[in-house]
Amino acid sequence: MKYTNVILTLIALLLAFIILRLEKTVKAVDKLSDENARVADSNLAVAGSSQRLEDSILELRKQVAETGEKLGPGGRKAQNGSIW
Repeated sequence: MKYTNVILTLIALLLAFIILRLEKTVKAVDKLSDENARVADSNLAVAGSSQRLEDSILELRKQVAETGEKLGPGGRKAQNGSIW
């Protein structure tokens, strides 16, 4: 019986240590979760930007095709060997 208080104190210290470690783990998981959310938002922004870029390229291709149709077969002769 004289060791009961020592054993209970050791158990209390062990539980306190476990609780502190769990608290640190929860904070780390929350931080990672926040970082993952920021990465996901960033990925969505990049995807949106890529889609706008693809739309712009498609529109430019349409304009080039329309210009080519207006110029007719062979287009216009370049001056001084320039393609522009």
